Amino acid sequence: HESEGLKSNKLVHLSGLLNEEKRRSETLKETSRENTVMLQRQTQLYLSV
Repeated sequence: HESEGLKSNKLVHLSGLLNEEKRRSETLKETSRENTVMLQRQTQLYLSV
């Protein structure tokens, strides 16, 4: 059986991994939004030529 300390360490580690993933996901969402805006702008420029 695992000791309480080991379980606690695993939970802390998992929590850290989850936070990293959340940050990475938010960065990707932000990048995606920026790309969408840029694409819309370029499309408008292209269509206005």
